Amino acid sequence: MINIKKLSIIALILLSGCSSAPSKEAKSVSESSQPQVSDCLELGKVSGLSSFGGFLAKEFVLKRAQNEAKEMAIKLKASDLVWTNLNKGFFGAHVEAVAYSCKQ
Repeated sequence: MINIKKLSIIALILLSGCSSAPSKEAKSVSESSQPQVSDCLELGKVSGLSSFGGFLAKEFVLKRAQNEAKEMAIKLKASDLVWTNLNKGFFGAHVEAVAYSCKQ
């Protein structure tokens, strides 16, 4: 009989191939703090959700949700994001941010 730890590791390995890696453009979006974007144009709010969870995958689902939010930010032509909510739990992650254009 396979124990739960081994089964969880196997599932994590198999599901890691399903992750949504960020695009080249999304990788260029900077994670900033509020003071860093004080002179920038606010473009709107973005969010991301990842519903796969588990105690071994909390960081994985958080990164996946952040990647989704960054993809939304690219559609707004954002250069920077300020995270307003980073919520991760056993059943997944939900993130929210405000997107900014800081390139003049």
